Amino acid sequence: MSNSALPPQNRTPVGKQMSHLDPTGGLKLQVCEDCNTVQYPPRELCKHCLGPKLEWAKIDAGGTVLACTTLFTSLEPYFRERLPWRIGTVKLDCGPVLMTHIAASCHRRDARVQVMFARDDGGSALLVAVPESAVNGIGEEKSVVELMALE
Repeated sequence: MSNSALPPQNRTPVGKQMSHLDPTGGLKLQVCEDCNTVQYPPRELCKHCLGPKLEWAKIDAGGTVLACTTLFTSLEPYFRERLPWRIGTVKLDCGPVLMTHIAASCHRRDARVQVMFARDDGGSALLVAVPESAVNGIGEEKSVVELMALE
């Protein structure tokens, strides 16, 4: 597998803030200081009360897979080199629904997962769902290890 291509870098200014967070500090999302609503995707105003006081905070990363699929084609060279690629939606126990990369062993709807914060090869933030029972977060998930550029 060639690593010549970098992942897409298009992010909103607020979305780019995720890339400056420490990935070892657990999953952090915006939380409204006025109503405590957890926000995703990152935004400038609270989706519940429209308050402007959104702070990045560590949240409970447990959730349930709502749906997942495997991509076999992509127009993006970075993803094309890594196909097949599993993605899906996860409803966090604290409320938001996230679009995440899904570990291969999270193959069924309603699977319990932990969502991890990581960085792609280009340094941008990404979210990865791994089995709740995975040892040290990623276990032996080859697809997740490659995605997170770990050796």
